[in-house]
Amino acid sequence: MYKLFLITFICCLFGHAYGTELNHGLPLTFVGNDTVTTQSKVDTLPDLVISKNIVEHSGRTDTYLVTKAMRENTHDAGDLIGKIDGMHYHPLSKELKYLGSGNVILLVDSIEKDSEYIKRLNPNRFLKINVTNNPSGRYAGYDAVINLVTKPTYEGYDGALLSEVNIRTGNRNKKGQPVSNWRDILEATYTRNDWNFAFSGNYSGAREGEGVMSRTSYPLNGYSQETPMPPLKDPNKFTRQNSVSLKFWSDYRISNRHSISLGISAAPSSFNMSHESDIFTYINGELNDHELQKSRERNKDLLVLGAILQYRGKVGKWSLNAAAQYSSTTYDRLNSISRNNFNIDDFRHISSNFLWGGMDASRGFFKSKLILSLSDYATWIKYREEDYTTRQFLSSSNNFRNRFMASLQYSPSRNWSIGADAGLNIAHSGSGSIYSTHVTPRLGMNAMWTSSKIMVRLNYLASTRNVPLSQQQDFGTFTDSLIFREGNPNLSPALTHRINAMVNILRVFTISGQYTRTSNAIFEIATAGYGLRPDGNEGDFALFSYRNASSSSWKGNISFNKTFREKWTLSLSASIRREEASFENLSEAKTIPEYDWYLMYNNNTYALQAYLSSSLQTSLVVTPQQLGWSQYDGYSLSVVKFLFSYKLQIVAMWRLPFRFIKDPYRSDFKSPAYVSYLSADSYLRSENQLALTLVWRFSGGKKTRKYDRQSESVDLFE
Repeated sequence: MYKLFLITFICCLFGHAYGTELNHGLPLTFVGNDTVTTQSKVDTLPDLVISKNIVEHSGRTDTYLVTKAMRENTHDAGDLIGKIDGMHYHPLSKELKYLGSGNVILLVDSIEKDSEYIKRLNPNRFLKINVTNNPSGRYAGYDAVINLVTKPTYEGYDGALLSEVNIRTGNRNKKGQPVSNWRDILEATYTRNDWNFAFSGNYSGAREGEGVMSRTSYPLNGYSQETPMPPLKDPNKFTRQNSVSLKFWSDYRISNRHSISLGISAAPSSFNMSHESDIFTYINGELNDHELQKSRERNKDLLVLGAILQYRGKVGKWSLNAAAQYSSTTYDRLNSISRNNFNIDDFRHISSNFLWGGMDASRGFFKSKLILSLSDYATWIKYREEDYTTRQFLSSSNNFRNRFMASLQYSPSRNWSIGADAGLNIAHSGSGSIYSTHVTPRLGMNAMWTSSKIMVRLNYLASTRNVPLSQQQDFGTFTDSLIFREGNPNLSPALTHRINAMVNILRVFTISGQYTRTSNAIFEIATAGYGLRPDGNEGDFALFSYRNASSSSWKGNISFNKTFREKWTLSLSASIRREEASFENLSEAKTIPEYDWYLMYNNNTYALQAYLSSSLQTSLVVTPQQLGWSQYDGYSLSVVKFLFSYKLQIVAMWRLPFRFIKDPYRSDFKSPAYVSYLSADSYLRSENQLALTLVWRFSGGKKTRKYDRQSESVDLFE
């Protein structure tokens, strides 16, 4: 039987724009297994009778009040998010899925911050969590926006120091280099009065080996080559990368109705992939040569600088969310390939400047039963490529994009609501002498019905995905002796239609399905080319160019999350999906299942947790000419020990050395001028892997104001 708490406290209901603005005087209505009475006068206090979690369903947004019961056995914000209906959060890998999709964005008080930083925040900070399904406006295209709302009365500091290392045993990585990846993180957040300051610093690195075999043929040239799979202890492909991320945010609450935020970031990084392999070459089926081929891809001196200024507030009856952002990216992309007397280099210096700004505005009518929202954002982008050595101009593009959306959400009762979105996406681009303007619709519809035990949602969204800058350049070059790759400035933005439905039963079991259809999807298509080749002779070669095609997909998912007898927690997410792609008379399709689950045992007496977890790890690449996929399971045993009153967390994880499903990554590509088969053994290299993580959490000065009404005082958040 649930233990009931009777409390009275001042409640601030945050506004429709992802639940961040104060909205005094609106009725507070919670739906679920909880008994709640509501009042709508500004100066009166709602009386609530609480039984465990409290959830409000309003249109496409679900609001979860963070109670003491919800925070039980949580140590960071990620654990807290994992208790939300339809959410699957793996406390070890930190992977977050909502209704089987990782296409979600995390916010704190409607501010975009590093998602990993958000997951590690102290759960005591938060008043509630808003989950917006299939959002419109600025975040259209995401499956969900998850916004954690800070207590308005919270004061204090908290943070974490984290160090993690992964070790591949048995020379699976590369002899003498057992450490495959590592990271070190420092995060701190300080809140006092109207100010909030946050810092996140992250250093990570990877040294990962992989074995790759391939068979490639050029039918028009009578030429083919084959690379055998190397031994497990001697990978022929090795990747090295290092990255640093420094981010600082400052938030200031001007008044109860207005606040501003400033964020700045710097992220230098480097990437180096070397691939050395034995190549057996054949001409018209006869062995011609055996040679060593070396290829290398490097991103050198990559630096991303950014700044964002954001305003959140209330003007009259309008809730506003405005933002402006600038970022700059520069790096040198150095790719080369060589064998015997052949060598080809593709060295480029790439730079881009990005300026973006706009506003969301919303207000309620008829006691907020009807919500009107308006959104308009504009983006200016300048992109340029130069020769790395001579700084000779290669290509550039200037882009302007504008997204406008208006939406109406009608909720006549707490049990159901409907909504509609309409707007336009404008994309203007110029590359060389080619200019184009594309206007695409932005449409959406949603419906929700809920009872004490069941919630049903239905959503439709038409959204636009703009052309990636590097793909629309009017420049091409040979990347191998018989391969020429080029951009396409005539590409159109992709228009995606998506329908999904979701049913949640008893807050622990969720069934969802989604269908997506995309016109003008962008794929790299191989055709036959003819001209002067790198060897100085004219002849046939494979011409790769980006083209507009079509694609579709569907996905079904079930998720389950429940705690039994206060010590056992089972969380499960299982999906099946199918993807299809077509271009003219070409088509490919593939259906594949996936799952992720863990069983946790928690013992508060000994501050100990133990996990048995497993996942069916999959990857799927479908284009009109290529089918690439992998499917293999993995099992892990993990132990988590807390010391010093849960301040120190020690995590040891062992990936068990057995599998039942062993389908490594393989890729088939077919075209008249180029045919290839590739396979990789990376799935074997994670077996018997050991991971050790140390986390030190610190906090202090924590205060939460207590409300004393009618001689009763209960602090819901302590």
